[in-house]
Amino acid sequence: MFKYIFLIVGCILIFGCSDIESSIGGSLNGTWIETEFKTDTIEFDDQSAYLWLYRGTELVNNEYLPVAGSGPYDYKIQGDSIYINAAWSSLFRNKAYYFKKEENILIIGNFYDTTLNKALLNFERAE
Repeated sequence: MFKYIFLIVGCILIFGCSDIESSIGGSLNGTWIETEFKTDTIEFDDQSAYLWLYRGTELVNNEYLPVAGSGPYDYKIQGDSIYINAAWSSLFRNKAYYFKKEENILIIGNFYDTTLNKALLNFERAE
């Protein structure tokens, strides 16, 4: 009985992941750099349900701390939307943002506070 359950779960995981990859044109795995100022990066790991946003550090009360918005976000991609949930906040729940992958470019809705004041941000895959 248990081996059938494991078989079914395994198939769902394998085919579910390949469906996501094919719907967005391949894997997101790796580091993506914001193209205008090149200070913010997003990191995807195919083995994780989280993306990591790195925004650098800033000096606060004589200590270097991560810039606001940095950290892990869980996400789900459906069609041309990415649903993002900040892992550290119960107030930031599953909001939909535009999402499109074109070759080595990600176009994603501005889900964090940036100095760009743009609705859409472009990220380029790091080499």
